[in-house]
Amino acid sequence: MGYIVLDIVWSFGLVGRKVQYSLNEIAAIKLDDEIHSTDSFRFIKESDDGYFKSELHFDVEGKITVGTDKEGWVEFGKWAGYEDVILIWDKDINKLIKYMNKEVGGTISPRRFIHMEDLYVAMTSSVRDVTPKYMTAMDEMGLSYEQSMARFPVYKTQSMVRLYRKLNIAGKKHLDTKYDQYVKSGDFTAICVTNFFPKLDRIESKNKTKEIRELMKKCGVEARVTGSVVKFETDYANFVFNYDSDKGKLTYTTKSFYKGLRCVNVNLGKEKDMLSILKTYVVKAKEIDKRLAHGVGSKEVIAILKKLCV
Repeated sequence: MGYIVLDIVWSFGLVGRKVQYSLNEIAAIKLDDEIHSTDSFRFIKESDDGYFKSELHFDVEGKITVGTDKEGWVEFGKWAGYEDVILIWDKDINKLIKYMNKEVGGTISPRRFIHMEDLYVAMTSSVRDVTPKYMTAMDEMGLSYEQSMARFPVYKTQSMVRLYRKLNIAGKKHLDTKYDQYVKSGDFTAICVTNFFPKLDRIESKNKTKEIRELMKKCGVEARVTGSVVKFETDYANFVFNYDSDKGKLTYTTKSFYKGLRCVNVNLGKEKDMLSILKTYVVKAKEIDKRLAHGVGSKEVIAILKKLCV
């Protein structure tokens, strides 16, 4: 049992009230268990002027089929091994697969398809909360990729092979042969608990720090950021808070005659986006700073206290 990396160009439209899908082009690369390319498949749809033309023609060894979309799907089913795991990125392909299988009598079981997107998210779960785009994945893994070429399925599958090789190397380094078992079963639960790319953690942390500092500038203050801890100062105090905390606590030390450490609660409400959360902290800090200007921290009050202490 090996792998097949697959990408498809398709279109759809309404026929009456029914959605009808149409295959335009298929590109697939077959891999063995060592992730070496062993064969390739390409389907190009016939059209009134001869066939559906890609804007670029790639030199592809292996099987090339020209015909109707149904014929293309049938030929792909014959070419793909019965036990091969088929790797796709775009989840929307699921709808197309179900439609084409129904049209040709269930050539390929949907259970054989694994989403590389889900696999990538599982392997990088320690550094993200949202699903990355394919370009982001390639960039994070240090792999070159021409965005202008993304619409060509042959190029996309070739780059997907490079991405999967990188994931496979890291997976086997940490999990040995169990990695293949997890991928082929489609159960990525165990994969999520392993930190495969510690370097990516550091890069993500650095990017997050830069993002928070830039957002704090939009709030009108310069800040130092370490992890999720943000430090900034106003005219009358030094403030510290943790943007990742749900409790909303703002700690500060006054620059006045009395330099005690103080803490106040900040009502974050239902704020979800980071800029709104940071603004809430800064607004609270400015309220405190305004009070300090008329109390502890006021030059007049400090002068009186000094006289009393003499």
